[in-house]
Amino acid sequence: MIQGITPQIIADISKNLSSSQKPLVSLPAENSLVDFKILDKISDTYKILVKGFVFQTKLPLNLITGDELIGKVISRNPFTILLNNLAGSKNFNQIFISEIISKLNLEDTGLIKKLVEEIIKSDKPLVKSKINQLAEYYEKWGLSGDELAVNLMINIMWSEKDGWAEQNGSNFNLIFDISFNDLVEKITYQLEQIYFTEQDLRLNDILSSSLIMDIFEQNAKINQLLVKNREKAVLEILDYLQIKVLNSSGSRIYTELSKDFSKYIVQKSVYNRFGLSRDFVILREGNKLISLVFTSEIVKSTNSLINKITGSHEDKNFIVNLSDNKIVGSISFPSQNDVFLYENLHILNQSLSQYFNLPVNIILSQSHNNLLGSVGSINVKA
Repeated sequence: MIQGITPQIIADISKNLSSSQKPLVSLPAENSLVDFKILDKISDTYKILVKGFVFQTKLPLNLITGDELIGKVISRNPFTILLNNLAGSKNFNQIFISEIISKLNLEDTGLIKKLVEEIIKSDKPLVKSKINQLAEYYEKWGLSGDELAVNLMINIMWSEKDGWAEQNGSNFNLIFDISFNDLVEKITYQLEQIYFTEQDLRLNDILSSSLIMDIFEQNAKINQLLVKNREKAVLEILDYLQIKVLNSSGSRIYTELSKDFSKYIVQKSVYNRFGLSRDFVILREGNKLISLVFTSEIVKSTNSLINKITGSHEDKNFIVNLSDNKIVGSISFPSQNDVFLYENLHILNQSLSQYFNLPVNIILSQSHNNLLGSVGSINVKA
């Protein structure tokens, strides 16, 4: 049986079709990596070749004849191969990655190692043809250094939307000619110029009520956090900017900001389409605006679903879990004397509690022995 994508993708080997009289005891041992090849496909049933044996199995994947995959043997009776969730292995390190590259006969380069690692982290099956195609797109579209775009491409190529990447390659290159993080920084810088110098009261009012939170203001509106009506607010800002541009009543920065907000909307829609949620919030500290990029995902808890939100700014990381009855999380940082965080964390807790009408407990973490094991990593306490 073959297991896979969250939940696990498993190949259930239902039938041995091999004419060989070799005993099945010669199959790979449990917990070992095994490579296999797709020989034929009829509907959702595949014939696969595993170490000289031909098996029949059903796979929840869209594969073609000739595809080569690698997985982990989790049972020999029945013979079962785990195709995803390999990041849970204790051997998930460079030696583990090198073994995968060797078994799939991939080119042993720094790029291939990086992409194999990202695919494992993304909980996707390791398909040789897709790995090589991803490497081709990576170089062709200049994705170097943009981890979000790489994750997006993995989600696209491993989805059921076959051919999307190839058909939309030129558009992808135009949409992601700037990374999401860099785009957010650019938008924040432009907003800072308008917010503090243009004296545009109408735009400032929209921004203050929907996008920018003054961290020193106890009663600050925080619609931008986690974000209720976020899309509506951004479209309202974009409409206003475009009117200013059309009427030639705004400076050149309005034109640039209008283009960048449009690109932000398109990038975000592509991420959402393929199961990734990226966004940002803006905090005001005096006459400076600070952007925080975050990732949002729904995860299963014991009794409910939790919206897990993670992000970072400079040397600080944060994680917040939002459930039906509470909000918990932490902010971690390397400095032992971050007075600003100590003095103002209660404002964030109070504001979130008032807005969501839920108990809130976001703490500071400096522990060297937190859940992820290093200073600057994230620690959650429920």
